[in-house]
Amino acid sequence: MTFHQITNARLAESVAYMGESVTINGSSQKAIVTDLEATEDAEAGGFRPGYAATVYARKDGFPVPFLGQKMTVRGKEVRIKVISTDAISYKMTVDDLAR
Repeated sequence: MTFHQITNARLAESVAYMGESVTINGSSQKAIVTDLEATEDAEAGGFRPGYAATVYARKDGFPVPFLGQKMTVRGKEVRIKVISTDAISYKMTVDDLAR
């Protein structure tokens, strides 16, 4: 078994165990989501609350994400701000639509 096969199998196990449902392109997919962190941005008159998270997904069966794409994570609509990829997965940094 190659290193790629081993890491892909371990990621599949992790997503099956820790993964939760996210919605992208209208379809429900399994992914690992970090805690939705509360954030505050300074703006005129005070601070605007928001939230951000990181979403990890296997490439197998997950739609190819793009910057600015909307998805639903834990019932909140978010926008993909950063995408990192390797041979087996996508790592997406997401935050609320108002940012």
